[in-house]
Amino acid sequence: MLSANPAHATNGPVKILIVEDEEQMARLLRRGLQEEGHQLDLCPTADSASQQALDISYERVNSEENAT
Repeated sequence: MLSANPAHATNGPVKILIVEDEEQMARLLRRGLQEEGHQLDLCPTADSASQQALDISYERVNSEENAT
């Protein structure tokens, strides 16, 4: 999924933090990205993602615009 966009092209799997509050979308993202070999953590809110990002180093952080 990330490799489809040249701006996100990588030489291999990356560690990604995704902020997604919709459970079904979170499951779909997790499945698709893990199938491509990426390591993925999900957080339901921007606040929880901020704390997570302080504790763990990520190569990518993706968030929906209206995350709280």
